[in-house]
Amino acid sequence: AVRQLHVALDNVAELARAEEQLMAARSSRRRRAAAAQGDESTLTTTKSCTACRRGKNRCLPSADPQICQRCSEVGERCEHPISRNRGPKKRLSKTQKALKAIQQNIEAVLSGNPTPEVRLDGVDDSESDGCARQPHRMSDLHSGTSLLRNPLALLAHQAQVRLDQGTSATESSAVPPVPRAEENLALDPVDCGILSYDDLCRLHTLYFTHLYPFLWILLPELHTVEYLRLRSPFLTTSLAFVASTFDPGSALLTPALGRHALALAVHVFEKDLKTLEIVQAYFLLSHWASPNPGEVETRAFHFLGQAWRIAVELRLNTSSHPSFPHPHGLQEAQSRAELLARNRKLTWLLLFCGELAICVQTGRLEAIRIPPIPAFSYSPVQLPPELPDYDYAANMHANIILARSIQHTTTLQTSSDVPEAQRAKSFMAFWKPAMAEWRAQWPNVNSFIDIHAENNTIMLNFMTLRFRGASSVEILAECRAAAIRTVDKVATWNDCVADLRYASNFSVVNIAYGATLLLQLTLNLDHHVDAAVLGKIRNVAYILQRVGQSRPNAISVATLHAERILALIETIAAKADRADAASSAHISSIASSEPGHALRHLQLHPPVWP
Repeated sequence: AVRQLHVALDNVAELARAEEQLMAARSSRRRRAAAAQGDESTLTTTKSCTACRRGKNRCLPSADPQICQRCSEVGERCEHPISRNRGPKKRLSKTQKALKAIQQNIEAVLSGNPTPEVRLDGVDDSESDGCARQPHRMSDLHSGTSLLRNPLALLAHQAQVRLDQGTSATESSAVPPVPRAEENLALDPVDCGILSYDDLCRLHTLYFTHLYPFLWILLPELHTVEYLRLRSPFLTTSLAFVASTFDPGSALLTPALGRHALALAVHVFEKDLKTLEIVQAYFLLSHWASPNPGEVETRAFHFLGQAWRIAVELRLNTSSHPSFPHPHGLQEAQSRAELLARNRKLTWLLLFCGELAICVQTGRLEAIRIPPIPAFSYSPVQLPPELPDYDYAANMHANIILARSIQHTTTLQTSSDVPEAQRAKSFMAFWKPAMAEWRAQWPNVNSFIDIHAENNTIMLNFMTLRFRGASSVEILAECRAAAIRTVDKVATWNDCVADLRYASNFSVVNIAYGATLLLQLTLNLDHHVDAAVLGKIRNVAYILQRVGQSRPNAISVATLHAERILALIETIAAKADRADAASSAHISSIASSEPGHALRHLQLHPPVWP
């Protein structure tokens, strides 16, 4: 067998030399043909000099053709390097690559190294002396150990198992996702001396008392202070930082906690750590992220993107997942295991709501996926098992209606069964009864969920305008009515549990969007804004200012939106004061052109979450 392998190796080498000569002959013929046609390639120089290429710029013309404008200003040498050679390079053909792979496999077998490309199925051991001398090496070629040594072979094996119709899902040998926990528990904020244990307990209580009703992330009966410190310094720091921004007594703690939370976020990303607690920490930071002047409203998107990436890699959508040992080897009881399962499912569903909000507010409606749970499983008498809370269940039901309606728009746009003129009516017949049923089924929702449902109604009305045959005047009137209801509900907000002073960025955006939209639609429909409407919108801005003042230790998104709304009101009020009362045409021109101009001038784009 060894002698036959040596003969095969010589044959492969001879074929490789012949293929190389063939490729050289083809290249020579191409060069001669190009020379006969006068297409010989000459050395050319780049369009930009070395200094401009280093600065990612093009050379600017100047009076001196030998030097560009930038080099003449900074006093650098203006040199144009020779560009790279164009045309095909000296690459291996497919035949040469195959011969090279065969040669490497034969040499690996002769040297005794295992290779997954070698197949010994059907070979008689009596015909191979090499197999008799090294049975342990040859038998390892098809074992799990050999697959783990070659990641590509492992992926190919997994793909083959999935394609095998006779293999059940339970017999699949696919590698499950393995969490990578935060092993360095010395990064805990208490151990680092950032705050005391009593301070952490106070901030922990503040979060679950005031912030929790706006997000529902974490479970009070599971995520105690001791549990957080044992599982994730990142989640512990994130929770303490977010809560400290609302606590006047933590003014000295907030800057250090913020720096530590951002440092741990970078540390988690660099070390590629992946746990459920890390997902929750990123998600928590995204909902109360402060506007960053250097990164205009992008930090929250970054946090939410990291949470989604890790959640998908850990397959949080699956009901079963591999358990990993507790950092201190504690055995979880049955009740604790149930809490962990609820915690996992709750986090995945809240991530779905976050993705839904981003896709709607950024206009990426086609990116909406099917909701993870059917709508019929939510009712006041049958609350979700992951969080048996009335307001949470109503919120999930409203989000499911919105997501299914968005998917229905995509179906209508690509469907040939529904006439184009009837698609608007078909879409309204799909979502309006569903929202009316939702209102009747959940009459006792708090103000936060009620305003969120009004925002969904506005979005669904605007999506109706994507189809022909929809009456824009009627739909815009319905949107204005929903915006008025939003403004009125903000003015009468009185909830001791979901206190408006602790509202998340998502809640603030829903409020600001309703107020801004009411002002814009009133201008377009009535061609003026009366004092009553301006008073309502100004009152919402003042409420948002008070919400921002309730967060003394950080910049609030509520303050940012309040300033934008007040600036827009002042601009429109100034235009109305200067307008002549008898010049109705002038007022109409302001209504048709000035609002858009004011928005562009003040950069008042529609609010975007987070």
